[in-house]
Amino acid sequence: MRMPRVPGARTGIMAWTLLLAACGREEPDAPGGPVVRVWAAASMTEVVEEVCDRFEASGQGRCEVAFGSSAVLARQIEEGGPADVLFSADPAWSERLEARGLLEVASGGPRIGNALVVVVPAEAALIPSAPEDLRDGRLVRVALGDPHHVPAGRYARQALEALGLWAAVEPRVLGAPDVRAALALVESGAAPCGVVYRTDALTSGRVRVAFPLPQAPDTRMRYVVGRVLGDERSPAASAFLELFLGEAGREALIRRGFEVTWD
Repeated sequence: MRMPRVPGARTGIMAWTLLLAACGREEPDAPGGPVVRVWAAASMTEVVEEVCDRFEASGQGRCEVAFGSSAVLARQIEEGGPADVLFSADPAWSERLEARGLLEVASGGPRIGNALVVVVPAEAALIPSAPEDLRDGRLVRVALGDPHHVPAGRYARQALEALGLWAAVEPRVLGAPDVRAALALVESGAAPCGVVYRTDALTSGRVRVAFPLPQAPDTRMRYVVGRVLGDERSPAASAFLELFLGEAGREALIRRGFEVTWD
């Protein structure tokens, strides 16, 4: 998570955990205009930052942005975390928040999807070319988001289970707190391969895509965008969502490689 927003900067979600008790919402007349706190799945980093830049340039307010695992973000909201807008990569968590009256899911905007790919370091000598190659013991670590709470990791596990490969891969899984952390493990060479979203692979010049990983049947690999409900509401949240749900959001998503359809 990062706060306040500095273009191009990013920190971890746990920063908020230490500050929630001490920090309330900023006043609407804070320097730079009213504040909208945007919490987003790590895979949405570049899209959210682009829309925030456009929002701030419009003079309607300023953004403070947190990126992390969708599950961690949702749990923080359940505990009273000061978010105004949520971008979740996990429909199940979004539905849980909605059922508890904590989230109002946006309608009428883009339907956002993604796909999984297997990546290797850009200079790798060993490059798997098909899912079956993940059985190769020379791939001593397979980086992916922790499948217990990171959507990309759960989707990867489901895909590998559907292919009958999970039992062979699981002992070598190197779990990460979010999908960008999994990407970083491959970039650094800590893992010789990993499973990330296609859009994450596109952000990095230090990895190459080895092959696409087929999505498991009945998997809902989609993003949910909504307004967080609470006692206080940012006056800028509606304006931010209107910008994202329009052409600005659509252009940013397409530019970054997301699958986009329109209601």
